Amino acid sequence: MQRPLAALGLLLLTTAATAAGAPRARPAAEEPDEVVRLEAWPELEGSCKKGVARELSRLRKARTEEMATSAAENLRACGAAAVPALLEALGKERDEDARERLLDVLLATTGAPHTRLLAREFDHESLHVRRFALQRVAAL
Repeated sequence: MQRPLAALGLLLLTTAATAAGAPRARPAAEEPDEVVRLEAWPELEGSCKKGVARELSRLRKARTEEMATSAAENLRACGAAAVPALLEALGKERDEDARERLLDVLLATTGAPHTRLLAREFDHESLHVRRFALQRVAAL
């Protein structure tokens, strides 16, 4: 008779401990705002209009870490408007380190509003551009 009572007592203690330590129900997550999908890449303006080609060249040919960092920051500052030029450079770039630098800037300058635009690159002739577009759209 002792065993069933001991088992029942253990069951009650376990149930009470679990109930006391059970996580409380989380409040319902708010629905995310609907993302506005862009139909075209933004236009380059101001210093970006003239500087994107120069900064892309600096990023691709960076001989020092400072040169690469500076070019990447300047391209990030141009935002999504620089993406078409970045994608074109990614498709042509043969150096693996330079491709990595281009990908870092592309990741920083693309987001959910750009998924339709990136989807246009799914059949790009360059494997690197196709891979980036597919992975980025999948992630977003």
